[in-house]
Amino acid sequence: MAVTKRTPEQHRIAPDAAILGILALLIDARESRTADDKKAERTEVLLARVGLSVDDIAAATGKNRDAVRMMITRRKAK
Repeated sequence: MAVTKRTPEQHRIAPDAAILGILALLIDARESRTADDKKAERTEVLLARVGLSVDDIAAATGKNRDAVRMMITRRKAK
């Protein structure tokens, strides 16, 4: 099997992908820490509050878009 050399440009991660990856790791860490805390605000709600769209939140959390939308809608109704 031939090994092809890649230029530094080909090794770069797209900024959007890098940010989404970092956000996903932070979300996972937060949800692990707050899993037993019934008073903790839901991650989806916090992300919506800072301006992320439902689609962005679903991508970052790995959750279904409709489930994210319903969670945010329910919390706003309270």
